[in-house]
Amino acid sequence: YKAVMERLPSADFVRRFALKFLQDDSFPNLKKALEAQDAPTAFRAAHTLKGVCQNLGFDALYAPASALTEALRSGTLDGADTLFPPVEKEYQRVVAALKELEQISPSLPLWERWHGKAVTERASPFSKNICTAISIGFCQS
Repeated sequence: YKAVMERLPSADFVRRFALKFLQDDSFPNLKKALEAQDAPTAFRAAHTLKGVCQNLGFDALYAPASALTEALRSGTLDGADTLFPPVEKEYQRVVAALKELEQISPSLPLWERWHGKAVTERASPFSKNICTAISIGFCQS
């Protein structure tokens, strides 16, 4: 989170960029390229996905996306069949978590939405799901 906050000016800015991830086409492009056996396009899509995840602090998705990117860097699809499923799994978790994040009232300051008594005292599975999936620091005390 600290690294993300060094790149982006505020927690609300981080939230806005995180939610824009829902419109990012790098994962669908990656999946389509792998299905089409198009290694160069798959590499570009994986590399883009990896970069977006790193910039936003989506560590749980960054790690498998990085491994897949490095495998595809060779220009072949060798290993992609075993490296893609963890990317897809984490991508789905991130998307689900971000959709939940969208539902949190934007009228509350971000810190209160994540650390306010309503969230922390309940220790809700809702907030834990978001934190686990996107691995960003406003989930940490």
